[in-house]
Amino acid sequence: MFGLAFRPFFLGAASFAMLAVALWAAAYLGWLGGFAPRGGWFAWHLHEMPFGFAVAVVAGFLLTAVRNWTDSPGLSGPPLVALFALWLAARIGWLWPAAPWPLLAVVELLFLPLVAARLGWQLAGRGQARNQPLVGLLALLAAADAVSVYNEECDTQYGRPGRRAMCSYFVHIADTPEEDRQGREALIRYFHDALIAAFPGDPDKAPPTYKYFVEICNILRDMKPESLTNKSVLIGSTEQIIEDLKLVEEAGISEVILYFNYGLKSHSLVKEQMQRFMQEVAPAFDGAHRLLGAAE
Repeated sequence: MFGLAFRPFFLGAASFAMLAVALWAAAYLGWLGGFAPRGGWFAWHLHEMPFGFAVAVVAGFLLTAVRNWTDSPGLSGPPLVALFALWLAARIGWLWPAAPWPLLAVVELLFLPLVAARLGWQLAGRGQARNQPLVGLLALLAAADAVSVYNEECDTQYGRPGRRAMCSYFVHIADTPEEDRQGREALIRYFHDALIAAFPGDPDKAPPTYKYFVEICNILRDMKPESLTNKSVLIGSTEQIIEDLKLVEEAGISEVILYFNYGLKSHSLVKEQMQRFMQEVAPAFDGAHRLLGAAE
């Protein structure tokens, strides 16, 4: 059963789907009396379809397929049991209205980052650049789940809507492979010249509270241009950048901070990139730029 990831997760997803449909129908017909899951049946349905059912299918597929992609053993045995138990505990917690909220939030928000970390670890260093964006997509799913959990907390605990969720990206519009290479190399240069130089990178000299920054420096120091993904940078045609930002928008992020000026780019190139973004990318989204355009 726990020799391959798709077995417990596909079975769990199928069983959960049948249970969810039965519960939803029973609630609709009034057969469950006053019983309702956390936030009510409608909120439960909205959350559990993508973050209960769908993520189980996604996790089961990716954690099994990565074995074939990398020709290496996949997640199995006790670690797979623990990961499946985490997913199952969250499903029970969302259905049980008396579940302790802080514990439920932690259990819920651990699952997708763990799946992403396992997938990224198994893909790393095995010539799987084309599949690396899947880790970014899992990260976006995790962000969407975090926004959902945050809004649930604000609504049920404090009776108010959640504040805006924001993120940031480096941006480089590239129409040719050469421009793509230049954008990636500029970002690697920025990591080395600005970030690694600013943070403590020696574990023997850095205080314990800076351990996180030491690990970040180690990751950035070994990073290659071709390993950059849409988790941190938007590089490509305007159509590709729009597609990536649409995924961010669907994750519930309401504001994105964009960095064009990095890695010793020329002033004229930065201005050109910003102008192209506003002319070719921004019109695909609603935002303050529309109000400014109308005012002009």
